[in-house]
Amino acid sequence: MPAPSEFRYIAKKRRTKEDRRFIAGAGNFAADRALPGMLHVALVASPHAFARIVSIDTAAALALPGVKAVTTGEEFVRATEPLMSGLDIPEVRRYPLAVGLVRHVGDGSSPSVAESRAVAEDAADWSTLNTSR
Repeated sequence: MPAPSEFRYIAKKRRTKEDRRFIAGAGNFAADRALPGMLHVALVASPHAFARIVSIDTAAALALPGVKAVTTGEEFVRATEPLMSGLDIPEVRRYPLAVGLVRHVGDGSSPSVAESRAVAEDAADWSTLNTSR
């Protein structure tokens, strides 16, 4: 093991190079990008730490102008494969959206896809997540 004075980064003072541009308002974020035909996604987040999903009503969200799609975890599962867990637990299926249960506050359950971020967020507000604890 090298002596502490030989470490290149550990316990060394170092000036960051990227902070100045963000503090000065010149930073470049993914949300600042606008590409032709780009769509935006907003999720309905669970207000409950653990609850059973009784229903998700997306009709009002789909009726908003500019909304391209609203889906649920159940629909998502039918169209995709489960995520890899990295563990040898084949009976456990993990998906990026809540399916049947929300397991933590903020668990995403119903993404809205729209022409702008504002419309996507409005659609998420109009989607109704009904749960039972």
